[in-house]
Amino acid sequence: MSIVEYAGTLIECLSTDVKPEKEDGWFLKEEDTGAIFYRRNGIWEGMSSGISAVSKTYVDNIASGTGHTHSNKTLLDSYSQSEINLADAVSKKHSNSLDHSNTLDHASHSDDQDISGKVDKVAGKSLVTDTEISKIHSNSLDHSNANDPTADQKAALAGSSGTPSTSNKFVTNADARNSDARTPLVHSHNSYSALANGATAMQLGTYTTVKVTPTATVTYTTTVPVAGTVVNIIILTSGTSSYTITFGTGFKTTGTLVTGTVTAKYFVIQFVSDGTNCIQTARTTAM
Repeated sequence: MSIVEYAGTLIECLSTDVKPEKEDGWFLKEEDTGAIFYRRNGIWEGMSSGISAVSKTYVDNIASGTGHTHSNKTLLDSYSQSEINLADAVSKKHSNSLDHSNTLDHASHSDDQDISGKVDKVAGKSLVTDTEISKIHSNSLDHSNANDPTADQKAALAGSSGTPSTSNKFVTNADARNSDARTPLVHSHNSYSALANGATAMQLGTYTTVKVTPTATVTYTTTVPVAGTVVNIIILTSGTSSYTITFGTGFKTTGTLVTGTVTAKYFVIQFVSDGTNCIQTARTTAM
């Protein structure tokens, strides 16, 4: 037989006929085999296996001129489910038997029922009850003020004035000990420095021992350490020329020192600071 088209959606032909190229959404029925195909994604897909009776009737009705079309055909064509499920879905669309029953509506609960009576429960666990909700709004869970800090303690925590006492052990800026300024104890830093050739300013305020090698007659000055600090000067001769050393600002000595004409001789002078000057306490001869 020749290929026959119905209603713009169905083609009838024989299984031996070459199936025509159509846009998606067409049905094709082989008259000699009864097989039905559906056009989707540019190919004919068989629908004969398990097709519902209502879908087969739908195709037959199109062929007899008694079928109908859907206004949402484009949407139906876009479904990604199998054609078998699609046909089944179409049949259910026209059935009222699947309408939702009002018997599934949520039952209302009366106001005098506990909340816990209307919520699902997890085995071994209980959800919020009316009693627990009431506790949230109750002052019975407020903490006691019995252990609150005193006004002085609060002031001390804020860093403002408070009065130290047996009950208030916080140290505040009202404690006289905070303004008890004390002079630090003298300590020895036991440091050493060698004065560069030609330099004249010693740093006995920083170093406890300074070594010099005079190359000419010179006057030395120094910074002064804190009172009570003991410092020393080491003088090393170099060459056979004799130089006179004078001690200037920062020193109180018994007089100048003459190095003599013998090289590689040592002199050691010891001082103690009174905070203003380094006062000589001892001096060796050439060693």
